Amino acid sequence: MKPLALASMPEIPTSTARSGATAPNRDNYAEHFYEHAIRFDKMFEQLILPLRKNREVSLIADCADAKATSYRKHRYEFRSIDIALVEGIFLFKPAYRHYFDLTAWIDCSFECALQRATARGQKGLPPTETIRAFGTIYFPAQRIHLGRDNPRETADYIVVNDNL
Repeated sequence: MKPLALASMPEIPTSTARSGATAPNRDNYAEHFYEHAIRFDKMFEQLILPLRKNREVSLIADCADAKATSYRKHRYEFRSIDIALVEGIFLFKPAYRHYFDLTAWIDCSFECALQRATARGQKGLPPTETIRAFGTIYFPAQRIHLGRDNPRETADYIVVNDNL
């Protein structure tokens, strides 16, 4: 069997203190999250495209989790890779679609996603904070993605994953 790389930059920061991005609009955190939560340009430039071109990459990236106030270093070392499987929120933005040979949209209702996130302690948050974050940021940002980027319509495959 050929090696497989699962490439997803862990928990790329969302706060302006860490990312250097513009300050979030307090009236629309979802829009800010949709636009700035993940540094896709850097991820593709430094990790995905070199891996695709050369079948290998060695990279030390700045990463953080949801509660972090600063970056931590994370090393990516991939060699002799034949398939790179990239997963993450907002990957179906038009600017990034052309990088993929094949796409799959994992379809899951907001209700199911919230139940799963609460059960696993998403991002280390207690249930009340998880519910608040999903209701005020994640789900509204996902609605922006669904409306602007039409991921269900542009995916090669749709996988229904709504079983609780």
